[in-house]
Amino acid sequence: MPGRRTVSNYDKKNLPFFSSMKLLITGSRAIAEIEANFTRLANEITSRYPNVSILLHGGARGADQLADRFARVHGLAVQVIRPDYQYYPEKLAPLMRNTELVELADAVVAFYGPKSKTGGTWDTVKKALAKNIPVTELFADGTVRHTPARLSLF
Repeated sequence: MPGRRTVSNYDKKNLPFFSSMKLLITGSRAIAEIEANFTRLANEITSRYPNVSILLHGGARGADQLADRFARVHGLAVQVIRPDYQYYPEKLAPLMRNTELVELADAVVAFYGPKSKTGGTWDTVKKALAKNIPVTELFADGTVRHTPARLSLF
């Protein structure tokens, strides 16, 4: 795989990577980086995923910037995986990046813009649910839906 990963540790005390919860933040580029959206995301992360130590995101504007800000404020490590347009065709690169992010994630928080169930955010949510990864969805109208991982006996 091509080298396009950016890893930054705002606080190296939150390592090692091996025993940490990785939370993927995905969302609309239309999400403004306003205090209300930041507070909403921060409340959801701290209440539902208090043991997170690494935030994953795709490095875009909007929800990814809110995730980055949360990591800085809370001293968390960040792993950014951007689409690789040199390796994949233009339309496929973001979808493959989403697949890679889901492969790394223990849980997902999806922050939808005005349109839900479309685009890259929905692609990421579908992939996470198919892998039985818990997903928390924050909708533009203020509602929240949490889909926990299904229990498996075997």
